[in-house]
This record gives sequence, C-alpha cells and structure tokens, in this order.
Amino acid sequence: MVIKPHMREAINNLKGITYAEWKIIKIVVDGCFEQKEREFEKTLELPTEIVSDVIRSQFGEKLSKEEAVFVESAELINEINRQNQNLQEPVTNES
Repeated sequence: MVIKPHMREAINNLKGITYAEWKIIKIVVDGCFEQKEREFEKTLELPTEIVSDVIRSQFGEKLSKEEAVFVESAELINEINRQNQNLQEPVTNES
C-alpha cells in the first residue's frame, strides 16, 4: 500500500493520542462518512445499461426470460426512484 503525503501527515498528527481520544475521533469521522453514504444512497441508481451489457457479455446476446425480467425490473425501479426524487424536490415560487 502506498501511503500518500496527506495520509502520512494525518498519521504523524496521531502521535501521542490516547485510545479514548482515538475512539472519539473515530466516532466523529465514521458519523461523517455514514451521513454522506446516506445522502448518496437516496440518489444511487442501478446502471441498467451496464447491467444489461454485462449480462449479454456473460450469457450471450439473447437474454433468458428471467434475465429480461431482471433488466425490466431494474429499469422500473430506476424510473420510480427518479419520480420519487422529483416529488421530494422543493417547489420554488418564481414570480
């Protein structure tokens, strides 16, 4: 593993830290990453084009009935997610 300069600086800044202090830092940093993860989860979509291409490359050009249903389901889920996202966007009053 290559340690990048900013990582080396962070590691050096941890010198002399107690375990109790480390636990506090870890809780805060984990919380920040979890918050970002939740934000991205709301808009994360399955790239059906890529999934479809992978299925075709792995199993041949013709999709089985089950695979076709999977791709259709993924596309429907994406459409529902887009519609839900549009409903959640605030309405602005442009006057």
